[in-house]
Amino acid sequence: GPDMGDIDGVNQWNAIVGAGKSNRTEFLVNIDPKAKNSALRWGPWKLYHGNPGKGDWVPPPSVSEHRYNQQFTHGLRDRNKFETDQEYVFSEGIYNPDTIMLFDVEADPAETNEVSNDNPDVVNTMLERLVYYESRTIPPRNCVRDPASDPAQFGGVWTPWLKTC
Repeated sequence: GPDMGDIDGVNQWNAIVGAGKSNRTEFLVNIDPKAKNSALRWGPWKLYHGNPGKGDWVPPPSVSEHRYNQQFTHGLRDRNKFETDQEYVFSEGIYNPDTIMLFDVEADPAETNEVSNDNPDVVNTMLERLVYYESRTIPPRNCVRDPASDPAQFGGVWTPWLKTC
C-alpha cells in the first residue's frame, strides 16, 4: 500500500476477519491535559496517571451504589470497604495529577485491585509510553459549553447548531 508516513495506525484486517489476533499491543485510552489525567492499556495492564474520577461506572449489585457515591463524594475512598469485601481503589488524592494506578484488567476487569507498588517496571514502561504519546499530541480545542447546543431545544436530539468555537 501507499506510504502513510508516521501515523499511529496498526493493520487490524486479520483480526477483523477472524484470521488472527490483533497486531496492537497497546492502546492509548486518553490524554487530557486540561483535567491532567491519562490512561494506557498495555497487554493485561491498564495504567491511570492522574485520577480520572468516578465516570459512569456503576457498582455491581452486591455493592451499595448509595454508599459508593457517598464515599466517592466525601473523598473517603482510601481503602475503605464496601458492604462486601470489594475495596475502593481510588485514593484521597483524587485530583492529584501525579496519582498512579495500575490494574491487571484481564485478571481484574472491574479494576478493584490496584497493583502499581507490586509492578514498578510495568509502571515505568507505561509512563514512558505516555510521555511519548503526550509529545505527539496537539492542544485540545475545548469549547465553552453553549446553552444553544442543549438537545432539549431540538426535541431531545443532539444536532449541529450555529455557534462554533
